[in-house]
Amino acid sequence: MLVFDLGLLGLLVSTEGNVDANLFPYMLLLNPTDIFRLVNITYFADQNLTGLMAIAQQTQFSMYGLLAGLMAWLVMPASLAMFIFNRRGL
Repeated sequence: MLVFDLGLLGLLVSTEGNVDANLFPYMLLLNPTDIFRLVNITYFADQNLTGLMAIAQQTQFSMYGLLAGLMAWLVMPASLAMFIFNRRGL
Protein backbone atom coordinates (compact mmCIF):
# COMPACT_ATOMS: atom_id res chain seq x y z
CA MET A 1 0.00 0.00 0.00
CA LEU A 2 3.00 2.23 0.42
CA VAL A 3 3.65 1.85 -3.30
CA PHE A 4 0.18 3.25 -4.03
CA ASP A 5 0.88 6.36 -1.95
CA LEU A 6 4.25 6.76 -3.67
CA GLY A 7 2.48 6.47 -7.02
CA LEU A 8 0.06 9.24 -6.07
CA LEU A 9 2.91 11.44 -4.90
CA GLY A 10 4.76 10.65 -8.12
CA LEU A 11 1.66 11.71 -10.05
CA LEU A 12 1.61 15.01 -8.20
CA VAL A 13 5.31 15.62 -8.80
CA SER A 14 5.26 14.61 -12.47
CA THR A 15 2.29 16.86 -13.24
CA GLU A 16 3.73 19.64 -11.05
CA GLY A 17 0.52 19.64 -9.01
CA ASN A 18 -1.75 20.09 -12.02
CA VAL A 19 -4.12 17.31 -10.98
CA ASP A 20 -7.84 17.92 -10.75
CA ALA A 21 -8.32 18.92 -7.11
CA ASN A 22 -11.83 17.46 -7.07
CA LEU A 23 -10.72 14.07 -8.42
CA PHE A 24 -7.57 13.53 -6.40
CA PRO A 25 -9.15 12.89 -2.98
CA TYR A 26 -11.39 10.25 -4.57
CA MET A 27 -8.30 8.48 -5.88
CA LEU A 28 -7.43 7.84 -2.24
CA LEU A 29 -10.52 5.62 -2.04
CA LEU A 30 -8.73 3.13 -4.31
CA ASN A 31 -6.53 2.12 -1.37
CA PRO A 32 -8.04 0.54 1.78
CA THR A 33 -5.20 1.86 3.92
CA ASP A 34 -5.99 5.41 2.85
CA ILE A 35 -9.68 4.83 3.56
CA PHE A 36 -8.73 3.76 7.09
CA ARG A 37 -6.65 6.91 7.45
CA LEU A 38 -9.59 8.99 6.23
CA VAL A 39 -11.82 7.34 8.85
CA ASN A 40 -9.32 8.39 11.50
CA ILE A 41 -9.13 11.91 10.09
CA THR A 42 -12.91 12.15 10.16
CA TYR A 43 -13.05 10.92 13.76
CA PHE A 44 -10.13 13.04 15.01
CA ALA A 45 -10.78 16.15 12.90
CA ASP A 46 -8.51 18.51 14.85
CA GLN A 47 -5.23 16.97 13.65
CA ASN A 48 -2.63 18.86 11.64
CA LEU A 49 -2.05 16.76 8.56
CA THR A 50 0.60 16.73 5.88
CA GLY A 51 1.03 14.97 2.57
CA LEU A 52 -1.79 13.21 0.78
CA MET A 53 -4.05 13.23 3.81
CA ALA A 54 -3.96 17.03 3.96
CA ILE A 55 -5.45 17.09 0.46
CA ALA A 56 -8.20 14.68 1.46
CA GLN A 57 -9.03 16.62 4.61
CA GLN A 58 -10.55 19.33 2.40
CA THR A 59 -13.14 16.86 1.07
CA GLN A 60 -15.86 16.01 3.53
CA PHE A 61 -16.37 12.25 3.21
CA SER A 62 -19.14 10.85 5.37
CA MET A 63 -18.20 8.26 7.97
CA TYR A 64 -20.81 5.87 6.57
CA GLY A 65 -19.42 6.24 3.06
CA LEU A 66 -15.89 5.54 4.23
CA LEU A 67 -16.99 2.49 6.21
CA ALA A 68 -18.94 1.29 3.18
CA GLY A 69 -15.74 1.65 1.15
CA LEU A 70 -13.86 -0.47 3.67
CA MET A 71 -16.61 -3.09 3.53
CA ALA A 72 -16.42 -3.08 -0.27
CA TRP A 73 -12.68 -3.74 -0.02
CA LEU A 74 -13.50 -6.71 2.20
CA VAL A 75 -16.44 -8.14 0.25
CA MET A 76 -15.28 -7.69 -3.35
CA PRO A 77 -11.99 -9.64 -3.16
CA ALA A 78 -13.59 -12.37 -1.05
CA SER A 79 -16.48 -12.68 -3.52
CA LEU A 80 -14.07 -12.81 -6.45
CA ALA A 81 -12.03 -15.52 -4.74
CA MET A 82 -15.16 -17.55 -3.99
CA PHE A 83 -16.26 -17.22 -7.61
CA ILE A 84 -12.89 -18.39 -8.93
CA PHE A 85 -12.61 -21.31 -6.51
CA ASN A 86 -16.20 -22.43 -7.08
CA ARG A 87 -15.62 -22.57 -10.85
CA ARG A 88 -12.76 -25.04 -10.46
CA GLY A 89 -13.43 -28.67 -9.81
CA LEU A 90 -11.60 -30.63 -7.18
